[in-house]
Amino acid sequence: MARDIISSKPAPPQGWTSLRTTIAAWTSGLLSNTWATAALIFVVTRFFALAGAYAGGQTVLVLEPERTKSWFAEVALMWDAAWYATIAQDFYSYAPTADGGTNVAFAPLYPFLVRALSEVLNLVTFGWNWGDDQYGSTIAAGLIISNISFFVALALLMRLLAPRVGKMGAAVVALALASLPLAFFFSAMYTEGLFLLLVVASLLVARSDWRWKWLCAGLLGMLAALDRFTGILLLPVLGVEYLSQVGWRPRKIRPDILWLALVPLGVGIYVLFLWWRFDNPFALNDSMLKGWNHKESFFLTTYWESAVQLWQSVSGTFPPAIEGVPGYSDPVLYYGHGSRMYLILDLAMPILLLAGAFLARKKLLASEWTWLALGIIYPLSTNITFSLARYMLPLWPGLIWLATLKRPARWLLVPWMLFSLAIMTWCAYWYGSARWIG
Repeated sequence: MARDIISSKPAPPQGWTSLRTTIAAWTSGLLSNTWATAALIFVVTRFFALAGAYAGGQTVLVLEPERTKSWFAEVALMWDAAWYATIAQDFYSYAPTADGGTNVAFAPLYPFLVRALSEVLNLVTFGWNWGDDQYGSTIAAGLIISNISFFVALALLMRLLAPRVGKMGAAVVALALASLPLAFFFSAMYTEGLFLLLVVASLLVARSDWRWKWLCAGLLGMLAALDRFTGILLLPVLGVEYLSQVGWRPRKIRPDILWLALVPLGVGIYVLFLWWRFDNPFALNDSMLKGWNHKESFFLTTYWESAVQLWQSVSGTFPPAIEGVPGYSDPVLYYGHGSRMYLILDLAMPILLLAGAFLARKKLLASEWTWLALGIIYPLSTNITFSLARYMLPLWPGLIWLATLKRPARWLLVPWMLFSLAIMTWCAYWYGSARWIG
């Protein structure tokens, strides 16, 4: 009896037990509704993104008084967003003799949707300018499309992962994705939010029991390729998913696999359009080379050269001015300050995602391994690592390991997420202040 009394643990205070019960009940109720969980993740993470962008926008207005737009319009039209806005308003233009890149380097789906929605907004608001006479409705349309797409993508991602990692684990992965240092791009006037939605939707449909699921998956893949040319990677990804579902037995392959040929059709449609409109099917390649120095390269060589650039930035041993890359002829601007930050992020992202995938290797499917590997190799095979961390935002398989943490280690997620959100806020500030390209 004495031994039982000595070895027994004291009961927790009644108030603490009640609090734990209340939190558990609230969490269970929230997780039972995927859309409510996605909404909470969206609101919390977008608050940090908006705070950083606001601070950056105010800073750039102080540093450059010649800017006459509001901080909101300046941030919304920063960098590539301005390209999408001009395509939406003025359509495509291309000049073979142009020294730099032209807007044909940008895929058509997103600016097309922006143009369509802006026309609707002009109609229903009776021509309200949304705070800017020239770009107001265009900005509003772009941000609406990006943010709604990202919100829906979070919900679908949780539905995709919940059968394997549970609802809590799926929510953790979605939160981690929305908290990545460059995750503010999901809400910017960029293609990232829509692209994530199309990729997740295509895989979710492919794993369903729908009779015409491969047709739907192929169509979604085609739209993804029209949104970002990287979407063509869904052809091998969906192909691996198909083969895994038939047990890797060639005899069970059916004609419905041919629907996957719709995926590269997206890029083919755009190339045919360029051929018809500008009499040059290679206008895309020409513009990407002149404007952004994108060309074929060996991915490991590209990574190594960028690692050398980072070392030169840290050590201060800048090389001579860079030739042939407009806007980056000043090596101090190219290698120093804000540029150093995105060099670190660009080089760290593939390593962290691969390490995370290895930790969660028992939970990853073959198609997810394919998506992760190709999603890293493809952008590294375009000669430069600019925006690499942004291009890798949709590679959620590298984050699934967070859902596999055991209960005692889950408390580490809190400082992890807070640190990641702080970095995202910092990155959004640098982006919004026009001192860093993502």
